[in-house]
Amino acid sequence: MITYFEKKYHYRTVPISAVPPENKNLETHAGDRRPAGTEFFAALRYIVLVYAIIRGFGPEAQAGFGIGRA
Repeated sequence: MITYFEKKYHYRTVPISAVPPENKNLETHAGDRRPAGTEFFAALRYIVLVYAIIRGFGPEAQAGFGIGRA
């Protein structure tokens, strides 16, 4: 596939030095990831807590929770 597309299409390349990063944009978008990171961390804590509670009920309960969560 790579050989086919390399021969058939000619892609335009831009050197990375031609596109310098803009610190203003990086700082603006860095804050966008914080809410998602917080959400994933909260979900991790919830799952660990629930699995710790249902651990004594056996693998069937853990499987049921895993299926129900999905």
